[in-house]
Amino acid sequence: MTRGLLCLLVATAPALAADWTRFGGPAGDFTTTAVPPDTLTDKAVAWRVPIGLGESGVVGDGTRLFTTDGVRDKGDPTRGTERVIALDPKNGKQLWEHKYAVEKLPKGDTPVKGGKSGPQATPCVSGGRVIAIGYTGHVSALDAATGKVLWEKELTTDFAAVSPEFGFAGSPVPLGELVLIPTGGKKGPALVALDPATGKEKWRTGDDAASCATPQVVKLCGTEQIVHLSRNKVSGYSPADGRELWTYTLPMPGLTNVPSPLVLADDRVVISGQGANGLKLLKVTKGGDQFAVKEVWKAAPKFFYCTWVAAGDVLYGAWGDGFGAVSLKDGEVLWEDKKWKDANPVLAGGVPLLLSGKGRLARCQFADGGVKEGSGFDATGRSWTPPTVVGDRVYLRDGKEVVAVNLR
Repeated sequence: MTRGLLCLLVATAPALAADWTRFGGPAGDFTTTAVPPDTLTDKAVAWRVPIGLGESGVVGDGTRLFTTDGVRDKGDPTRGTERVIALDPKNGKQLWEHKYAVEKLPKGDTPVKGGKSGPQATPCVSGGRVIAIGYTGHVSALDAATGKVLWEKELTTDFAAVSPEFGFAGSPVPLGELVLIPTGGKKGPALVALDPATGKEKWRTGDDAASCATPQVVKLCGTEQIVHLSRNKVSGYSPADGRELWTYTLPMPGLTNVPSPLVLADDRVVISGQGANGLKLLKVTKGGDQFAVKEVWKAAPKFFYCTWVAAGDVLYGAWGDGFGAVSLKDGEVLWEDKKWKDANPVLAGGVPLLLSGKGRLARCQFADGGVKEGSGFDATGRSWTPPTVVGDRVYLRDGKEVVAVNLR
């Protein structure tokens, strides 16, 4: 998530703008109009509160923050409890929680590994409701103000879903009056659209297994569509009824794909992962009522665990043992910086904010040859969770704490 820019987080207090209500922020691409301060230090930390296991991000509705976590039974780590929680943005105080029991995935061979895994999907907020997906595919729809349960689903039983190797990780996404739920299974749909008020199914589509990516609602060729990267393909679907508009089959079927597709200007789509076998830039075209997709170029970098951002014709993100830049014109690797392994970027007002895998939060500049830190501090422990910017704060999370950092 950018060329010659700076990396930081912006935070303040009570007045929250409901501008980060889903995974990836307003456009799902980890960019925000919030502008970070010139200097970022630990003095900007507004509060820290304990949190359980998981990699779920923090989202907000204007007055509350939401995330998920989990606790594993000490004697049997395949069992435990997960929670959806609401926090007060002023001080991090818990406002409500919804608990449910979890155990070994009913289908597939993935247990809750060694007591170290918790919910990975980030909740979304839509129409006064919070929708969350847990590690084993438990879906909760809750009243955002009170935490009252509106409805619940189990992906493995209600939609014949089969978990990816490391549990369900694709996040729910608001779509007008609907909510998109990535499912995936040999006999089930790849994607379903539900009524967020009742959980009633409106449509289902696809027949591919699940990946760890989150659907993107975008415009391609002037037409709104859902772009979804599943286990073996990336496809465009009609928001009205789920009809498949186009599809691109991945070269390495049956492997994991984590980064969500990044949709660029001129009807281009970037994908990466194990199944993508590196990095691909696709071009979607339309003739009459028919869509088509073709590969424009491919490159070696394999973006896997972390998010990515694009600025101009450059893609920024972590792969392998470092953080680097790739030309979107031809896939050429422009530079790679080993100091920022596993870093998750956010572009805040065009300024890069990086959270390293070791938990260092920094306002940075992406320049020729690597990342230049302007200012920053060690904010968390080991973190896999991308930063989120809600109102005037950036929120971070590791396996022990949620950290709120003021951006002004």
